[in-house]
Amino acid sequence: MKERFDRIISFGVGNLSRNFSQVKNSYKEAIDALESGLLAEKKGFIQSYKTKDILEILRIISEEDLSEFYQNVLGPLVSDEKQENNTLLQTAFVYLETHNQISETAKRLFVHRNTVIYRLEKCEELIGRSLNDPETSLQFRLALRIKNVLNL
Repeated sequence: MKERFDRIISFGVGNLSRNFSQVKNSYKEAIDALESGLLAEKKGFIQSYKTKDILEILRIISEEDLSEFYQNVLGPLVSDEKQENNTLLQTAFVYLETHNQISETAKRLFVHRNTVIYRLEKCEELIGRSLNDPETSLQFRLALRIKNVLNL
């Protein structure tokens, strides 16, 4: 195209549609793929659709909204810059990453399992919710990811 017509063409490719009702989604995916390529400042490309991961989705949300969510979820743990609160956050993060396994959390943090239990109880006391509650767990994990996005 460049040689013959002095034009550059770029394509966005969505996922395969198995039936007619999925064509609309595939079209949106193709547009999203094309926009991703353009944002990356590519020229004359074919870009396939890629599902966004959590960090990519969080980067779409305004920093103000992310910060507000972060403060609402982790408020008491991040209001002071106490070392104890940082330790509690780290313990909660590892606990959630190990799928609520106290022994594995203790192993990764190089502490006794009773220390993990104490820290988790202290954390739950400060936030007023149980980390074993699925909704709280999800919010907490998202807030900890937001912390990395906002470089807090």
